[in-house]
Amino acid sequence: MHRVTRVHAISLTVGELSDLEQEWMQKYFDHLSKGTPAEGARLKITWVKAVLSCDSCGCRFDMDRSRQGELVCPACGRERFSLVS
Repeated sequence: MHRVTRVHAISLTVGELSDLEQEWMQKYFDHLSKGTPAEGARLKITWVKAVLSCDSCGCRFDMDRSRQGELVCPACGRERFSLVS
């Protein structure tokens, strides 16, 4: 059995498409962790890009969120994708 008395930090990996904001995630965590060993712990967040797969040729590529409305496959130029991660 682990005898954890205090948690100092928690590492999270969050996808860019989640629309979560780091500041609010920390605030909610602070509220929920009161009275637990994790009270006062900091969230260390790593943001990852969305990965798409072209439905036509299978090419996988990172989604550029700033070009969300005009995405095309970099390999074949088609516009049909599936979200991989």
